Amino acid sequence: MKIRIFSLLLNFFIIGQISAQSAECVIIRVSYAKKASGSESRLSIDIGKSTTHSLYGKIKNLEDSNTVQITNEDGKLIIFNNEVDLMNYLFMLGYKYISYFHTVIINTEFHNFILIKEKL
Repeated sequence: MKIRIFSLLLNFFIIGQISAQSAECVIIRVSYAKKASGSESRLSIDIGKSTTHSLYGKIKNLEDSNTVQITNEDGKLIIFNNEVDLMNYLFMLGYKYISYFHTVIINTEFHNFILIKEKL
Protein backbone atom coordinates (compact mmCIF):
# COMPACT_ATOMS: atom_id res chain seq x y z
CA MET A 1 0.00 0.00 0.00
CA LYS A 2 2.82 2.42 0.89
CA ILE A 3 4.57 1.64 -2.40
CA ARG A 4 1.38 2.34 -4.36
CA ILE A 5 0.91 5.74 -2.63
CA PHE A 6 4.56 6.61 -3.21
CA SER A 7 4.22 5.64 -6.88
CA LEU A 8 1.13 7.83 -7.30
CA LEU A 9 2.86 10.79 -5.64
CA LEU A 10 5.92 10.31 -7.85
CA ASN A 11 3.71 10.29 -10.97
CA PHE A 12 1.99 13.52 -9.93
CA PHE A 13 5.39 15.13 -9.30
CA ILE A 14 6.73 14.08 -12.71
CA ILE A 15 3.56 15.24 -14.52
CA GLY A 16 3.74 18.55 -12.64
CA GLN A 17 7.36 19.05 -13.70
CA ILE A 18 6.54 18.38 -17.35
CA SER A 19 3.61 20.80 -17.24
CA ALA A 20 5.70 23.48 -15.55
CA GLN A 21 8.31 23.22 -18.28
CA SER A 22 5.74 23.51 -21.08
CA ALA A 23 4.38 26.86 -19.88
CA GLU A 24 5.56 30.11 -18.35
CA CYS A 25 3.73 32.59 -16.19
CA VAL A 26 3.82 36.22 -15.18
CA ILE A 27 2.33 37.94 -12.18
CA ILE A 28 1.13 41.51 -12.57
CA ARG A 29 1.06 43.33 -9.24
CA VAL A 30 -1.05 46.46 -8.89
CA SER A 31 -1.52 48.83 -5.99
CA TYR A 32 -3.47 52.06 -6.01
CA ALA A 33 -2.65 55.46 -4.58
CA LYS A 34 -4.96 58.41 -4.09
CA LYS A 35 -3.87 61.58 -5.82
CA ALA A 36 -5.41 65.04 -5.98
CA SER A 37 -6.39 64.26 -9.59
CA GLY A 38 -7.94 60.87 -8.72
CA SER A 39 -6.28 57.50 -8.28
CA GLU A 40 -3.03 56.16 -9.68
CA SER A 41 -2.12 52.58 -10.59
CA ARG A 42 1.28 51.39 -9.42
CA LEU A 43 2.39 48.49 -11.60
CA SER A 44 5.04 45.83 -11.49
CA ILE A 45 5.50 42.55 -13.33
CA ASP A 46 7.21 39.43 -12.00
CA ILE A 47 8.57 36.71 -14.31
CA GLY A 48 10.61 34.91 -11.69
CA LYS A 49 14.34 34.27 -11.99
CA SER A 50 14.44 31.96 -14.99
CA THR A 51 16.73 33.13 -17.77
CA THR A 52 14.73 31.02 -20.23
CA HIS A 53 11.53 33.05 -19.81
CA SER A 54 10.52 34.67 -23.11
CA LEU A 55 10.36 38.10 -21.42
CA TYR A 56 13.74 37.76 -19.68
CA GLY A 57 15.81 40.90 -20.35
CA LYS A 58 12.87 42.63 -22.05
CA ILE A 59 11.03 44.06 -19.04
CA LYS A 60 11.83 46.68 -16.43
CA ASN A 61 9.80 47.74 -13.44
CA LEU A 62 10.29 51.51 -13.27
CA GLU A 63 9.78 52.24 -9.59
CA ASP A 64 10.25 56.00 -9.90
CA SER A 65 7.21 56.24 -12.18
CA ASN A 66 5.37 53.06 -11.03
CA THR A 67 5.23 51.80 -14.60
CA VAL A 68 6.37 48.74 -16.54
CA GLN A 69 8.61 49.02 -19.59
CA ILE A 70 8.73 46.23 -22.17
CA THR A 71 10.98 46.03 -25.20
CA ASN A 72 9.00 44.47 -28.04
CA GLU A 73 10.34 42.22 -30.80
CA ASP A 74 11.18 45.28 -32.95
CA GLY A 75 13.28 46.79 -30.15
CA LYS A 76 10.69 49.50 -29.44
CA LEU A 77 10.16 50.48 -25.78
CA ILE A 78 6.57 50.37 -24.63
CA ILE A 79 5.68 51.90 -21.26
CA PHE A 80 2.56 50.77 -19.42
CA ASN A 81 1.01 52.88 -16.68
CA ASN A 82 -2.17 50.86 -16.15
CA GLU A 83 -2.97 47.20 -15.75
CA VAL A 84 -5.54 47.00 -18.56
CA ASP A 85 -3.11 48.06 -21.30
CA LEU A 86 -0.41 45.77 -19.86
CA MET A 87 -2.76 42.78 -19.77
CA ASN A 88 -4.03 43.47 -23.29
CA TYR A 89 -0.43 43.54 -24.55
CA LEU A 90 0.38 40.26 -22.79
CA PHE A 91 -2.81 38.71 -24.23
CA MET A 92 -1.52 39.66 -27.71
CA LEU A 93 1.71 37.79 -26.87
CA GLY A 94 -0.32 34.65 -26.13
CA TYR A 95 -0.75 34.87 -22.34
CA LYS A 96 -4.07 33.87 -20.79
CA TYR A 97 -5.59 35.00 -17.51
CA ILE A 98 -5.52 32.21 -14.92
CA SER A 99 -6.16 33.62 -11.48
CA TYR A 100 -6.22 36.56 -9.09
CA PHE A 101 -5.12 36.89 -5.47
CA HIS A 102 -4.98 39.75 -3.01
CA THR A 103 -2.09 40.45 -0.63
CA VAL A 104 -1.21 43.06 1.97
CA ILE A 105 2.47 43.83 2.49
CA ILE A 106 3.49 46.46 5.03
CA ASN A 107 0.01 48.04 4.98
CA THR A 108 -0.06 48.21 1.17
CA GLU A 109 -2.72 46.25 -0.70
CA PHE A 110 -1.66 44.48 -3.88
CA HIS A 111 -3.91 42.98 -6.54
CA ASN A 112 -2.07 40.12 -8.24
CA PHE A 113 -3.06 38.75 -11.64
CA ILE A 114 -1.54 35.46 -12.82
CA LEU A 115 -1.20 34.94 -16.55
CA ILE A 116 0.19 31.86 -18.26
CA LYS A 117 1.49 31.13 -21.75
CA GLU A 118 2.04 27.71 -23.27
CA LYS A 119 5.55 27.25 -24.64
CA LEU A 120 5.77 26.11 -28.24
